[in-house]
Amino acid sequence: MSGMQDIDRTCWKGIELEHPADWEMTRASLGDDPASCAFADRRYERLKLQWRALKYVPDLKDVIERRRQEDQDGESSDWRTERLSGAASGWQALVRRFEGGHVVHAGRFFDDARILMQAILVWPGKRDRALESRVLASVRPAGDRPAGSREWRAMGIRMQIASEFELLDYSADAGRIGWTFGGGKRRARLRVERIAMPRYWLKSPLRDWLSARVEPDYRWISAGEAAVNGHTGARVISRGRLRAARVFGRGRPLGVDVAWKCPVEERVYHVRYRDMASGRETVALPDHVSVECCHEVGSPRAERAANVAGGAVRQ
Repeated sequence: MSGMQDIDRTCWKGIELEHPADWEMTRASLGDDPASCAFADRRYERLKLQWRALKYVPDLKDVIERRRQEDQDGESSDWRTERLSGAASGWQALVRRFEGGHVVHAGRFFDDARILMQAILVWPGKRDRALESRVLASVRPAGDRPAGSREWRAMGIRMQIASEFELLDYSADAGRIGWTFGGGKRRARLRVERIAMPRYWLKSPLRDWLSARVEPDYRWISAGEAAVNGHTGARVISRGRLRAARVFGRGRPLGVDVAWKCPVEERVYHVRYRDMASGRETVALPDHVSVECCHEVGSPRAERAANVAGGAVRQ
């Protein structure tokens, strides 16, 4: 591996990092005690991160030693302590050389955010110290973005949403990624899906497909076009029936579904939002929600499309 290879960026539950583009997220937690995620290439699990908020300053050497013992049995003499330097300064690590490669257990405490971060890196063959240093140096608490929003970027989806919305569920099935968020005083719900290979399954107009996706607990009200990221999409407005109202506890919720096909990525995006009516007759995606596309393929064509699109959901 070379430290000069293509690099991707992931944002998940308030942390961000850079990593080789062929390291894909394979597991991620929904909870926060502790939160975690893992990345793998086509052959090995390469990186695992775990983080939690602490009210005290931990002993990093003790923390990573205990974590190593939890993950793998063996004699501690096989390991050596190493204080990482250069770009990865601030991290402390235990490194083990085994037949065929290395395992690095590293830890860092971020004082401002009061977050303990632990990382496990697996290096088949030669340990790539330059790439290791770049990956660890990029790991940090992301914090809130302007206007109290949080960035999410993983599994091919890149979006922003208000920080008060928490990830309730996610799925990563073959050809379909879906994230469900909930939050706010009105217990609003938002779901974002990214669906592959529409040339094989999208046989009807996008508006018809989207209308058929409205849940049975909602009654279709209107449908029309929506301009999304420079693409022509579809929008469907619906109103919840009595059964849907029970989820929100009072009144009948309104719903909006927006979908568009990104010709650059060859993906269909579907954003679904459900909120209380509060005397309104229609609903739109909140201003704090943006979902980008035209970003996956690093070709001049994709870059031109992204520049034209502007990168956010616009209705």
